[in-house]
Amino acid sequence: MSSRIAVCTRAFFPLVFSTGFLVLLFLIISTANAQSVLSIPSTPITSTMQSLITAPDLPDATSATDTSGFIPADLLASAATQDVEVGDFNGDGALDIVTANSDSPGEVYFNDGSGHFVQGPALGTGTGSPAVATGDLNGDGWLDILLGNQVYLNNGHGSFMPSVSIGLGESGLVGDLNGDGLLDVISAGQIYWNAGNMNFTAGISLSVDSIGVMGDFNNDGTLDLVLGNQLFWNDGYGNFTADSNVIDAGHPLAAGDLNGDGSLDLMMSLNSYILIDHHI
Repeated sequence: MSSRIAVCTRAFFPLVFSTGFLVLLFLIISTANAQSVLSIPSTPITSTMQSLITAPDLPDATSATDTSGFIPADLLASAATQDVEVGDFNGDGALDIVTANSDSPGEVYFNDGSGHFVQGPALGTGTGSPAVATGDLNGDGWLDILLGNQVYLNNGHGSFMPSVSIGLGESGLVGDLNGDGLLDVISAGQIYWNAGNMNFTAGISLSVDSIGVMGDFNNDGTLDLVLGNQLFWNDGYGNFTADSNVIDAGHPLAAGDLNGDGSLDLMMSLNSYILIDHHI
């Protein structure tokens, strides 16, 4: 009996030893892996966060990805741009860009058709203008430019020559305000009627020298005006009546139907915010 116990004991101890060794080895490996997973990176958290919030350079448009669906394309060289308009200035079917700059002449950029732009002519030689508008002011079928109060006529090939100056204001609007088919101009709250052949005659003054937008805000088929925070209703013949209520403080930036109800809404600049007013 004792010999059997001895044999069993000799057989049991190596088995226990080998099993314990394997368990110990497993624990060592598991601990090492856990440490590698849970180890604190050598770079401090503050440095890591700093690298995340550092503004990157403008990425290459061919390789950049953006979940919003937009990628950087061209970086235009305009300085201190205050206003921008788009239109086909050279008749190639692609939308070009004109900028109004506060401390340098206006700039025209031609679209090569693929969304890349080539700098065209500079408009003016002065210190710049805060606003730009476009329209066919002489009826030849080409988009002209109103930069500040200076008209630049398009010769049909995307080059421009200065023409008349209209009013004294630094910002202007272009639109047919009296329904005669000719584009009129508003400069510093003063309406100038287009009589054809680039002759403009001073009309009524709305006494509001401020940045404005045009739009049919009551859906009657005529262009109304918002100058500063005052709305003026057009009767269709170029006679304007100030609305009894004023809009929120600030000045208008643009108009468009933002909520799909068929009425134009307003985007107003208010300090460092853009305020959206829905027409009701």
